[in-house]
Amino acid sequence: MCQGDANAPVTVTEFSDFECPFCGKARPILEGFARKHPTQVRFCFLPFPLSIHPNAVPAAQAVLWARDQGKFWQMHDALFGQQENLKPEALPALAKSVGLDGDKLAAVLKTEKYKDEIEGFRSQGRMAAITGTPAVFFNGRAYDLGYQEGLLEHSMEDEVEWRANNNAWAAD
Repeated sequence: MCQGDANAPVTVTEFSDFECPFCGKARPILEGFARKHPTQVRFCFLPFPLSIHPNAVPAAQAVLWARDQGKFWQMHDALFGQQENLKPEALPALAKSVGLDGDKLAAVLKTEKYKDEIEGFRSQGRMAAITGTPAVFFNGRAYDLGYQEGLLEHSMEDEVEWRANNNAWAAD
């Protein structure tokens, strides 16, 4: 669930919840940043449904199912585009809007097919001490500076320098 060059020196990983309004605001900034730096940044998305959002788990199931159909990013964008209406009964129509079989998604949502995978993402987040979403990491290090292009670029430049110097800062 990544986009960008697999050999990029910086991997930006976002743990996110489709019902989280802060995630919805951060999404275009993070994705635009990654697109602006295609050779330096690889962007990865991990669903991290919060228990306070009743439709976050079905939305996570839907995006994982879409991934298995080869349409992860299309469903990802559709879910964020409909953040206010992610009830399970609304998700099949979103699947159809991206060219998938909504009836098949409806059947999957009645099962626990992706339960273990979603719990695995939650476990990763807990091990990383995530307290909310979005939670962003640059090469595995927590990023807490805010979602402004200049701050993201500064962090990217730091990561590139760090890696270029074998995990050390360049001599000044």
